[in-house]
Amino acid sequence: MLSSFAAYLARSVKPGTVANYISAVRNLHLECGMDDPTTGATLLPRVLKGIKRVKGTAPSMTRLPLTSDLIRSVVDRLRNDPTSTPDDRVMLQAAILLAFHGFLRCAEFTVSDHAPFDPRFDAAGDSVKIAYHGGKPALQFVVKRSKTDPFARGMTLYIGPATPQYCPVVAMVEYLSRSKPPLLRPLFRFKSGAPLTRRRFTDKLRALLQLSGVSNVADYSGHSFRIGAATTAAANGVPVWKIRAMGRWQSDCVLRYIRSDPSDLLSVSMALHSGPI
Repeated sequence: MLSSFAAYLARSVKPGTVANYISAVRNLHLECGMDDPTTGATLLPRVLKGIKRVKGTAPSMTRLPLTSDLIRSVVDRLRNDPTSTPDDRVMLQAAILLAFHGFLRCAEFTVSDHAPFDPRFDAAGDSVKIAYHGGKPALQFVVKRSKTDPFARGMTLYIGPATPQYCPVVAMVEYLSRSKPPLLRPLFRFKSGAPLTRRRFTDKLRALLQLSGVSNVADYSGHSFRIGAATTAAANGVPVWKIRAMGRWQSDCVLRYIRSDPSDLLSVSMALHSGPI
């Protein structure tokens, strides 16, 4: 019955969601004092594996990276965007630069489109502070809950200054000085007071990419910031251990996020015969 249920679910939901449904059925049985229905279900693991193989994708591999060049182009287009108010342009610019330089997941700086806002976990006004390290201003951004922090212990990220025109510190200082977001509110809000949701952010990002001349905008999403930051850092010679620490990766899966340029790969064949190039 569980195998048939899993196969039925696979018609309309993702493999991970199918596994969550099966887990919920198992937990309900255990809470009611009944036997674990998955024990001895030899067919079920094979069905779930087959669903994942046929229906599953590797999300981080299908999304394209937002590299520094694209980030600059998007920000330039945003500054001249007639469809947004000046305050909203400042807010979106701060969110974009924070996401890129902080290697952030979209859920770490936007509000869910479906779940109600929870001030305990969503980015709130007390999650960003301006600090000084070595005499230079920096951002201390508290990620209150993330994919790798299921118990919501929180983690503080340190984001330093960059090129003034595209600096996350400068952008956040300007945004905070304009909005002064009160506590227990989403950090990023439109002038109307509406929170920056994942869907609205992604839609705006793709619109700006299209204005920048990008044709395949559907291949970019909120996660593209994280992939692009890792790719750009690696291309600029940042050690993998630093990239891993900044992105809070707990394993070498960080290597999947670093996309190599074809020209770099083409030089490998020559290096096999003539040494380092």
